[in-house]
Amino acid sequence: MASVEPKAAPARFEPARDAALGLALGLYPPVLLDAPAGAAARSLAALALALVLGALASTRRAVAAPAGRANRGALRASAFAAGLLSAAALLPGLAAHGAIFSYGLPAGSVRAVEGVLARDAGLGSGGFRRYELELAASEGAAAPASVAPRADACGTLVILVRNGAPASKGQRLRVAARPDSEPEGGRLLFAERNDVRALGWISESAELRARLLEGFVGALSPLGRRAPGLLSALLTGRRDGLEPGLRDSFAAAGCAHIIALSGEHLAVLASIVAALLGRLLGPRRVRTAAAAFALAYAWLAGGESPILRSALMFAYGALALLADRPQKLGQSLGIAFIVLAARKPENAFTLSFAFTFLALGGIGLLAPAWECLLAPALPARVAKVLATSLAAWTASSALGAAAFGRVPLVGPFVAAPASLLAAALMWCGLAGAAAAALHPALAAPAGALCDLLYDILVGLVGAASRAPAIDLPDPGAKALGIALVATIGALVYALPHARELLHRNRFRRLAELDRAGCAALPDDPGRSRHRLRFALGHLGPAGGGGTGHAKALRPELPRGAARPRARHGGDRPRARRGRVGDRAGHRGDDPPGA
Repeated sequence: MASVEPKAAPARFEPARDAALGLALGLYPPVLLDAPAGAAARSLAALALALVLGALASTRRAVAAPAGRANRGALRASAFAAGLLSAAALLPGLAAHGAIFSYGLPAGSVRAVEGVLARDAGLGSGGFRRYELELAASEGAAAPASVAPRADACGTLVILVRNGAPASKGQRLRVAARPDSEPEGGRLLFAERNDVRALGWISESAELRARLLEGFVGALSPLGRRAPGLLSALLTGRRDGLEPGLRDSFAAAGCAHIIALSGEHLAVLASIVAALLGRLLGPRRVRTAAAAFALAYAWLAGGESPILRSALMFAYGALALLADRPQKLGQSLGIAFIVLAARKPENAFTLSFAFTFLALGGIGLLAPAWECLLAPALPARVAKVLATSLAAWTASSALGAAAFGRVPLVGPFVAAPASLLAAALMWCGLAGAAAAALHPALAAPAGALCDLLYDILVGLVGAASRAPAIDLPDPGAKALGIALVATIGALVYALPHARELLHRNRFRRLAELDRAGCAALPDDPGRSRHRLRFALGHLGPAGGGGTGHAKALRPELPRGAARPRARHGGDRPRARRGRVGDRAGHRGDDPPGA
């Protein structure tokens, strides 16, 4: 009997994923190691050229291999080289952006600055509101009987205003305060609320966005006494209304992503759009409408990295389904990374950017492995949800340990129920706002339900924030924590592959013994027909019949042709054929009614 050798499924070529890997490996190490931008760019270009030449040479040598397998490695190397070339092109501009900063006047003579807000002003610690201002001009001190000197300025200035008023992205501001030359090289400015004056908007679209956002926040305000602040954070990204200490509780519980706009929030809103417009537009048009809504919502929320990444991935996935070309997570995540890194390379080094891509990458890479480990002990849906949380935690905890010196242990187990409660609160808030717009009397019951969900969610997060966690106070402890988390991730990823390899080796030995036994036996076709064959395949999804499972054993019995199904209907019942186990002339072994 000829043995059946296992055949691995061919890896699918994902050019955006490979190009994003090349871009990340070419962008982060030179900047984090503070290497000269010019030398790093030339080295990356030379490495990319060497990869392309090596791929071409290997393709010419691989004449005997199948065309698809021979070209796949060359295509992946070319995509990776394209990412390295993109990083080489971005590095000089990134270095120039970080170096160029000027008031246009001597720092000691500057008395006021003007510029445009780069993002919505948010509350920070100590009651300060943070304004990130793209400088346009500076104004010096005026001498007696003379006009104050003005000059063009460039660069990004961080302004901390005690009890500052809310301000939206795209608003032009004038801040009358003297910059301090000590902290951060003069790029930090402290001011009072009266020192900030609005000068208008940079464009009509920025003003329209601010008006829509204010109207939406105002529609949420009647929904209860405690819930509106959290509802505003969940639906618009504005955290000004959160209770004091609530943001720290979410962070300590490992659930800070719940109050940061990301894919979870976009999925809830997109599902509402699909539910409302699905019957009206049909399944194909509603995908286009949901993709357009995702991009519009990302613009309304300010276009920060997490929500813009989610919108790009959602829109790309919807359009790919519309074209009957479904894509894997790595492809859509790679496209989002390339677009956002090329749009603003400096944003690629922010914590929000790194956390959102690490979490999604961890889900794509580690969630199947975690699910494979949890499936024997938990129900299928519970294992899938918990595996997703554990995968995101495993991938992002190393960065959290390095940035904050803390690794929450209960975060993956609390994140799933907390996310469900947050989604329910969002649904209730949107439905309550719509009901209150139709009739103001409906705001009270909707607000009571929102407050109830708020209390449950905040109670759960508060209990999780008081749970034990790993504190890493010094750099040595941080390095040890990062190594521990990375080791856990590597073991979880490797364990299913090691188990599959053991199964393959075991059944390969059984097949070899089977071949040896067939060679020793006399040539009897009847005997070989009655032997069992093992279908050797790769491990399937959790809960499925993989290698070694009973579903993978295929006995080939004598007279193994499929018995035709009995046709129903007709005047006369047909006599049933004899079954295996019937005695000659008797059917006493048949069950009643057979």
